[in-house]
Amino acid sequence: MLRKAHRKGDYKTMKSIKLFLSLTVIAVAAGVVFSGCDSLFNEEEEDTGMLSILLTDAPFPLEWVAEANVTIDSILVHSMGSDEFITLSSASQVFNLLDLRNGVTASLASVEIPTGQYNQLRLIVNDSAASVILNDSAGTSSPLDIPSGGKSGMKLNIKPFLQVQAGIESELLLDFDVSKSFHPKGNLDSIGGITGFIFSPVLRVVNLGNTGRLQGTVTDSSSSEVIPGAQISISVADTVLTSTLADTLGAYAIIGLPADTYSVEASASDYNSKTVSGVTIDAKGITVQNFALTQQ
Repeated sequence: MLRKAHRKGDYKTMKSIKLFLSLTVIAVAAGVVFSGCDSLFNEEEEDTGMLSILLTDAPFPLEWVAEANVTIDSILVHSMGSDEFITLSSASQVFNLLDLRNGVTASLASVEIPTGQYNQLRLIVNDSAASVILNDSAGTSSPLDIPSGGKSGMKLNIKPFLQVQAGIESELLLDFDVSKSFHPKGNLDSIGGITGFIFSPVLRVVNLGNTGRLQGTVTDSSSSEVIPGAQISISVADTVLTSTLADTLGAYAIIGLPADTYSVEASASDYNSKTVSGVTIDAKGITVQNFALTQQ
């Protein structure tokens, strides 16, 4: 019989953190594994499957911000046909979202759950343990307001729904768009005028089993030198799906892209932006799209 949401079970935190230093904008820290005789679910082994959750961070373009720290207190998942949420993790995990870029990848939760269909995640965020550290000489800490995040939690629909199968590990990616999620308050004419931030998360939940990867480099068309920090945005039907920033070598990558045809734009300060249409992403495939930008 399943335990109800928020009821604590026996668990241990994984000692290792998977870090993949590839060229992508992805993710975060510790995973949770449930074990022991008093297991999370009183089911036969063949009736459960593994669910892993990754958190991805799109770029935050405000150059005045050095850190954006949030604490996730718990993660729950909703089973279709049930009124209850299953607790995947109740261990508080702290993240500087601005560190979670350019291929830094880890598991946010890795839990054995019953086979079946799941259609929603819920993240409980600690609204008293969030802050933004400004990139000024004093490293000023600015308050971060999180409407309802620590109460009812952030509800994230899984579309299409997730099918957990026996003996197969399913992976969900939380694509966290920082550039759209932090809204500064105060006088924005200077860094000293910022009085705080409102945290209104923009996330998408992606089933990694049906997605592909986009990667490439951004260079100067005249000198062929790389352009660090160039912003790459990927759109479908005139809607921006997600974005990332090129690293110090001008390289970028975006994972968790559903198989489809996209428009990809590269832009950088002092350069003319460039858009390439008809970029095809295949499920479980890698698509390379390089950009050579001209100076303004």
